[in-house]
Amino acid sequence: MSAGAKEPLPATLVTTPSDREIRIERVFDAPRERVWRAYTDPAQVAQWWGRGNKLVIERMEVERGGHWRFVEHSAEGVHGFEGRYREVTPEERLVHTFEWDGAGLSESYAALDRLLAAGG
Repeated sequence: MSAGAKEPLPATLVTTPSDREIRIERVFDAPRERVWRAYTDPAQVAQWWGRGNKLVIERMEVERGGHWRFVEHSAEGVHGFEGRYREVTPEERLVHTFEWDGAGLSESYAALDRLLAAGG
């Protein structure tokens, strides 16, 4: 590799530690503050969360017990998603429940954990 060139980032790693858990590990070429904002700033979430479709952030209270609700508008219809924040430790850990309107499933949990950035 030439001087000054960056090492390539590792690929996204998906594992199943148990029959009820999916773990996705990914390294972003960005400082932790920027990654945190991508998950907690409504304007930034709307840029990436909707699979390229219009996403309306109806509610986003990023605090323990706070409610979030997103509505995706696609050619196939309107899809609502919502949950509650269970843990919020800025720039380190974000845990929330996740429910998909009309899916008839119990809530699940999602965690953004260990926001560590190499070199910063």
